[in-house]
Amino acid sequence: FFRCSPCSCLPFIPGCVVHLSKMLGKSKQRRTMPVAQPPRMMTQIKRPRLTNQTFRKNVCPTEEHSSEFAVKDQKNDDEKMVDIDGHQFLIRSMRLMDVAECFSLGQNIFTSQLASTLYRTWDDYNLVDALYTAPEFCLVAQKVLHAHAPTPNGKPSRAKKDIPRSPPKKPLHAPQRSHVIGFALGSIQRKANAPSTGYVRWVGVRPSYQRKGIGTALVTEVIRRMFIEEEGKVAQIIADTPMVNAPALAFFRHLHFGNPEPHVYMHMNLQKPAGTIPPPSEVVVQLAPTTVKTREIRYDDLYNIFKLGTEVYAEHSTLQRIWSEDEVTSFFLTDSEYCMVAETKEGELAGFVLGQVMNRPRWHYGYLAWMGVNPHIQRGGVGRALFEAFRAKVIEEGANMLLVDTQKSNAPAIAFFQKLGFKEDEDSAHCYFTMETKGNVQI
Repeated sequence: FFRCSPCSCLPFIPGCVVHLSKMLGKSKQRRTMPVAQPPRMMTQIKRPRLTNQTFRKNVCPTEEHSSEFAVKDQKNDDEKMVDIDGHQFLIRSMRLMDVAECFSLGQNIFTSQLASTLYRTWDDYNLVDALYTAPEFCLVAQKVLHAHAPTPNGKPSRAKKDIPRSPPKKPLHAPQRSHVIGFALGSIQRKANAPSTGYVRWVGVRPSYQRKGIGTALVTEVIRRMFIEEEGKVAQIIADTPMVNAPALAFFRHLHFGNPEPHVYMHMNLQKPAGTIPPPSEVVVQLAPTTVKTREIRYDDLYNIFKLGTEVYAEHSTLQRIWSEDEVTSFFLTDSEYCMVAETKEGELAGFVLGQVMNRPRWHYGYLAWMGVNPHIQRGGVGRALFEAFRAKVIEEGANMLLVDTQKSNAPAIAFFQKLGFKEDEDSAHCYFTMETKGNVQI
């Protein structure tokens, strides 16, 4: 049927800013609960494998084409020095101490003037969620400053007259580092019995350092780590950005991303009526020719939701690539109160909706991320019943606006949302890019 893209608008601003994401902000109400991305189960979190370890395989771009990767013997450390225009920059794994600075940097980059979808979806939980679930693909960039020899009083000397005639020899200070000047957040979409898909969710570079190759260095390192983590079994790398973000479009093409797939975002303003009461947990809706009941998601719904989504998204390339078991379990663990199913009186799954609420300083946004209806009973009112149940939930939470997105080619979904009252934003058009690796990995 259709799916409203999993929070993914991959940002980018002049130079090197990519919100490559499924718009992945999570519900404020449950932010105290740890969330695990692949493998998503709380007791089976896959911890980073790149820090201070030696790997027999290392992946780097070949000269022929940047989307081809060669695997070589090399030590892969947590930090990497990059020389750009005679200056040294440190590309390293993000740490907890970097979160506040990276979030502030993102606020200064992903503004409403750049693109409304980026402004609405960038929040503090994006960083915390990414750092917890996929720390090996969360990187920061810092400029390396010059080091000076120490003097007895502990201050660096700059002239010979300041250096004592016979001081004890001491090593140079460790190179000093600047504030964080850029960051990148990535993730891996894994599917059973199939190669993985890499996803560059967000990339941001401080304006004074844009167009200097920092964004390229960050994204290249994220992709290299993806190949190492998956032992070369990465079928493709995807990223997206608003169509109005011309520098980002050029940036992706420069990195040999192609196969652009248009995507649209739509919104609906919400207002909580006076005197409303909390919505019931279950609602029975009389539809022709059957009766369905909408209710909150349960653990025994997860696999049936995944199977139905796999069926209805098969005709839409972008949706099919991102849809996975991890998507279902992630929403169940973090935002189950905004995830609904519709079932027939016989207990058969008729449809589902997965969503969340994102918080901004002046706005609260409801985001309908995924929606699917059994193809055999489409156009019978199941989709509307699910939407009304979801809308009641986000209104009760205090949301001012409801967001949804889907592929531009998904005409039935667009018509459905327009009929419900959704409108396209002026700068809502997005574009998904793909870097096809085609297994070009040389051992």
